[in-house]
Amino acid sequence: MYNGNETLIYDGVYLPNSMLDFWRWALPDLTDSTVRGTFAEFIVKTALDANGINTNSRMRGWAEYDLDGPQIP
Repeated sequence: MYNGNETLIYDGVYLPNSMLDFWRWALPDLTDSTVRGTFAEFIVKTALDANGINTNSRMRGWAEYDLDGPQIP
């Protein structure tokens, strides 16, 4: 899992850019239709986790469903 401080490396040389720079570049607008859906999934995940309902640890693109949860008999 990344924390944003990781720098990019090319041919063994550390570049001045980080994962945080990428996130700022790629996902700056939470109202963008693609980012908005992902952010909504994150809000639901954090709400479930905060209430003791464990979900998957990370997002999985193109999965059959968005979040794992407890099995209900």
